[in-house]
Amino acid sequence: MRELRLFFGEIWRTIMFFGIGYGLMMLTVALTFRFVRVPLGNLLYALFLGWVVLIAFLASEFRIRRRFYREACARMDNPSSLTSADTFLAAGTAEQRFFVDLLHRTHDAYRRELGEVTEQKQFYELFTTRFAHQMKTPLTVVQLLEQEMLSAYPSCVALAEFLDSLSEERVRLETTLGIMLGAARLHSFSFDSRMEEIDLVELVRSVVNAHKREWVRRGIYPKITVDQQPVIVRSDRKWLQFVIDQIVCNALQYGRMERTIENGMPSSTFLMQFKSNANNTVLSFTDQGIGIPPRDLPHVFEPFFTGSNGRSHSRATGMGLYLVKEILDRLGHKICIDSTEGQGTTVTVTISRSDYLSAADSLRK
Repeated sequence: MRELRLFFGEIWRTIMFFGIGYGLMMLTVALTFRFVRVPLGNLLYALFLGWVVLIAFLASEFRIRRRFYREACARMDNPSSLTSADTFLAAGTAEQRFFVDLLHRTHDAYRRELGEVTEQKQFYELFTTRFAHQMKTPLTVVQLLEQEMLSAYPSCVALAEFLDSLSEERVRLETTLGIMLGAARLHSFSFDSRMEEIDLVELVRSVVNAHKREWVRRGIYPKITVDQQPVIVRSDRKWLQFVIDQIVCNALQYGRMERTIENGMPSSTFLMQFKSNANNTVLSFTDQGIGIPPRDLPHVFEPFFTGSNGRSHSRATGMGLYLVKEILDRLGHKICIDSTEGQGTTVTVTISRSDYLSAADSLRK
């Protein structure tokens, strides 16, 4: 029926003009019949021949065009075939052959343009990745120089303050490079992930310990609570570590109100809680910081969104939480954020015990 609709949608003008011409012919015969006596049987026979010719014409045209319609409909019903290199359609008429030739030329031009874009994208990813890796070397040297200068002049307060500011900027640059590298690698995620059994508590502790100086500098006390040990999950260690590091960096940046440290003790707490059951493992990060305004909360996972907090903190890139959400979606994990402005924020990551491949497949669909 679909092929017939396509056919009559294309041939209806021929039928219309045939009907008009046939009607004019019959009108001429009727007017002539007033003066010349013509047997009624002859008129009916002429009418019958006209319809036979029309039906034969339509049947012949439909037979010629039908295969083209069938193959075109099959490709429309299967979207994946539209990107295939096999774009040939069986053309029965000159118009269809012209259309197929135009389709081939358009497809070839599209493939050439796509190849150029793909090549540029690969070059960009390669350049970004190598640039980020090369920048890590001088940052490591800067860190070593900081330690040497602190060891050489332990009593110099001015130098200690200077090195503290330098260390803060170095950490900021390292975080930015990590986001850049994560964004570049994300495009090749399916070729750069390995699922394995991970001790989640040990992984979180390693990330927290990597920021020892930042916790002290910002007056935040990280606290880990576990209902049972060990907490074993199945995920990709490198990507999950990146996710946890981004959440921790956000806590360091926004997880403390502007208040001083009292009696040498941190003025704020960053709580990491682990809860496990038969179905999943829930890891929550709770800070006592500035919080997120209600109007910004629905948009925190959008790329380059910084919100009012980001505008007041020039270090915000708007890419950290976007990458976190993308990575967790690809891993088959879930994330949600609850926040009260002026009181703090809770980020919850849920890692299901379901099979990773089924989760990833459902995401791609």
